[in-house]
Amino acid sequence: MNISIKAIKYFVVTCELGSVSSASEQLRISNSAISVAIDALEHEFGVQLLLRQRSKGVVLTPAGRNILSYAKHLLEEYSQFFSNGKETNTRLKGSLKVGYFAPVSPAFLPDILRPILDQGEDVFVDLIACNNEQAQEGLLRGRFDVAIFLDYAIHADIKYDTLLQIPPYLAVSENHHLATRTSVSFRELEGENFILLNLPNTLEYYANMLKRFEVKPNVVLGASNVEMVRSAVASGIGCSILNMRPKTRATYSGAGVDCIPLSDPQENLLELVIGYMPGPPRKLAQVFIENCRSYFSSEQAQMHTVKLQCKDTHT
Repeated sequence: MNISIKAIKYFVVTCELGSVSSASEQLRISNSAISVAIDALEHEFGVQLLLRQRSKGVVLTPAGRNILSYAKHLLEEYSQFFSNGKETNTRLKGSLKVGYFAPVSPAFLPDILRPILDQGEDVFVDLIACNNEQAQEGLLRGRFDVAIFLDYAIHADIKYDTLLQIPPYLAVSENHHLATRTSVSFRELEGENFILLNLPNTLEYYANMLKRFEVKPNVVLGASNVEMVRSAVASGIGCSILNMRPKTRATYSGAGVDCIPLSDPQENLLELVIGYMPGPPRKLAQVFIENCRSYFSSEQAQMHTVKLQCKDTHT
């Protein structure tokens, strides 16, 4: 079907005004343009819609009356569709799907979302935990409006902004013999009981880091959940290397974790990014992206990193 919305509008206005000339005057187009549009409709449907009478203008045929009701409904739906589309891009309304692969996301996502939920109208945000590959795939397939993940092999079609650089740090229990140190070198981890965060990409990242510094800790536990790693560290099972930290030392077990900077120079620091697809985003997605940028440019976001000469002092 090759009928435009304009052609349907010309037909409806002509019927409502009763003549081509009146419709031409109101729409500010030529009589011939309206006639061509109506002829195209009649050709498409294979029926005569109007009878042209010089003295009476136009008269609807039975088929024309039937088509007119559908045409009016279609124009109303189109107008509503266009209005809703504009509203979607100007008001905080609707749903937002956010994919996230960031081990301590619960420490910052609520702060980013709260202003949106307070200001929005009928807003629903769906947070979906995933790994790095799933975060990017979700964007590419349209399952996510935005995604927060780490900068591992970002797909060329995804646009992204860097939110935070996150250097690695050593996590130890409060009673660990390294807990009082202001920094630790990788070589000091030789032979230490070690808990490994066993996630796609991160496993390779940590293994390469230890290999680079020729360190062979005694790996006694692997876990695919950061809070499991932190709780195991707090219990004294061993130490671990992590990148982001929450705003509290406490773990699920109640015991605390000390975060100690690593003194060795780091290459290819991990970066937390927010990804989205090219093109103008919906208003809700745009505000979320802006809130993320604002949060991670603030001082409180620095609490998620452990840097040299900045030993954890949380209580």
